[in-house]
Amino acid sequence: MSKASKLARAQKNVPGFSQRILTKANKIINTTTTTGPLSKYINTSGPVNGTDGGEGTFFLVEEAEDIGTGENSFTSDSHRPTPGIGMLIDDLTLKSTSSYVKLQVSISGDTNNVNIGPGFKIQKSINGSWTDLSVADVYPGPTDDSKRVEVMFAGSHAFNERNLESISYSIIDTSPGTLTPQYRVVVHIYYTTGMFFLLNREYSSDNAGAGIGTNTSDLYGLHRTVSTFTAEEIINY
Repeated sequence: MSKASKLARAQKNVPGFSQRILTKANKIINTTTTTGPLSKYINTSGPVNGTDGGEGTFFLVEEAEDIGTGENSFTSDSHRPTPGIGMLIDDLTLKSTSSYVKLQVSISGDTNNVNIGPGFKIQKSINGSWTDLSVADVYPGPTDDSKRVEVMFAGSHAFNERNLESISYSIIDTSPGTLTPQYRVVVHIYYTTGMFFLLNREYSSDNAGAGIGTNTSDLYGLHRTVSTFTAEEIINY
C-alpha cells in the first residue's frame, strides 16, 4: 500500500470532533415585566422556543460580557451585554451517515430561585429546523399537566454565598441523519418575574457585585468557571 493510500485510510478513520467553551458570565431571565434596566435585556438574545415569560420558553445557553463595571452600570433598557459564544455545535462533519455522535455537556452556574432549578435540552438540526433529543414526558394527569416542562436534564439551586453548581450530562445520538448535524443546548428558567440563571458564576456574593463582585468584601475569592459542550463522532462502519 502506498503512503498516499495509507494516509487516506488513516484520515478516513479519524472521527469528527467539535467543542464550544464558554468562559464568560451571562444572566438569563425569562420575564416580560420590566423591573428596571436589569430586566429581560440581560439576555443576549431572545428565546429560541416560546415567548418571553412563557412556561415553555427556552433560551440558547450563551455567554456574554458585562458592560462597564457590571450590571449596575446599565442606564437604559436598550443596553445588552456583548454577545459571546453559544452552546452551539455547527462545524461538525461526520465520516459517514451511519456514525453515532456522543454529546457531552458541562454547565456551571446558579439560580436565585430557591424552589425550581433551570431545565436544559439538547436540540438537533439537520435542515434548519430544531428538534429535541429525548426529552421527558408530560405528566398526563387530570390537572396541572400543562405546567410540566419537558427537559432532558435539570440543575438544582446552589443559592448560597460563594457556591456554584456543576451540571454534567451525556447522550449518544444514534441517528444523526446527515454528515453535518448541528446541536445546541437551551435552558428554561422559571417564568416568575425576577428569577434568573447565572452562567459561570454564583448568585449570592458575585451577584451582589453586579457581575464582577465590586462591592463584596471577598472579591478575590469569587470563582468564575467554564462551561463546555462537545460532540464526538463514533464511527459505526
